[in-house]
Amino acid sequence: MKGFLAYQEPGESPSYSLGKWVSTKFNSIPQNHFFVSDFVKENSFYFQGIQEFNGEAQIHFSFENDDTVISLEKKQYLSSLKDFQREMESKDIEKAIFSRIYLQEKSDATNLIGLFNKLCQRYKNEAFVYLISDPQFGTWIGATPEILVKGNSEKLSTVALAGTKKDSSILWTQKEIREQAIVSDYIREKLTSFDLESLNESDVKTIKNGAVYHLRKDFEFQLSSSKWNELINNLHPTPAVCGRPMKQAYDLIITQEPHKRLFYTGLIGYKSENELAVYVNLRCMQVLKNHFALYLGGGITNESIPENEWEETVNKSKTLLSVISK
Repeated sequence: MKGFLAYQEPGESPSYSLGKWVSTKFNSIPQNHFFVSDFVKENSFYFQGIQEFNGEAQIHFSFENDDTVISLEKKQYLSSLKDFQREMESKDIEKAIFSRIYLQEKSDATNLIGLFNKLCQRYKNEAFVYLISDPQFGTWIGATPEILVKGNSEKLSTVALAGTKKDSSILWTQKEIREQAIVSDYIREKLTSFDLESLNESDVKTIKNGAVYHLRKDFEFQLSSSKWNELINNLHPTPAVCGRPMKQAYDLIITQEPHKRLFYTGLIGYKSENELAVYVNLRCMQVLKNHFALYLGGGITNESIPENEWEETVNKSKTLLSVISK
């Protein structure tokens, strides 16, 4: 027994458990378990709780040497993003997500459970907060605002979340409005492919998540629990974390991003016979021996300005860095 799980749903109290993480295929994740899966859905794990948390948890590191993690400096990022945009244009890709890793030094004395508790307090009503650890995948911690699908047999909900700005006084640009519309169109298309009993959409609104603001549209609907696995598979990855057209954007990300995303932009949450709470794993970081590896991305279109995209990733990093540095 070397695994650990702590998480907090928005508006609720945190939960802590000791146990083990079991490797499985994504489509074989059993009901009534917490689970996590990587971006490509090749590496999935579900948690078997064995005993309640006793105040101590063993922390596992992904790599012996932090140097194996590829972190781009600003000049490298701008150059790589320009190459990425050229590839998008040549393949007629409307939107694709390009991400980078930022390494933040950490102290050997860093208390990760204390850090998790700080994140829970800071983002109690804004994000799904978690801390997971196991010898198979190391340790990850995050505070993600993005619901993939959540609810029960009476009502399910999902969101189209895209566009980022650091201050409420800044006006949304056409690039960001279009970026959000792409995600909304995709979700609407996927949902209407099911035989839904109802489907309601909210207006697009500006919401604050962590240190940044996003454009958000909510969708509410009803769907039989027998089709929940199919729904999750169809929705993920959304254009908010992949792109459009989906297949071309996905292939570009896999071949052109300088790192493997691992759990970043994957799925995390739980499912049962009557309840579903699945989140897209954003605003997350991998805990290394001497660093935190923050995964930071942004939606790229032909209107994207590389310098602005760099600043967007810097702003997104503040969700976690503002807690780490205190």
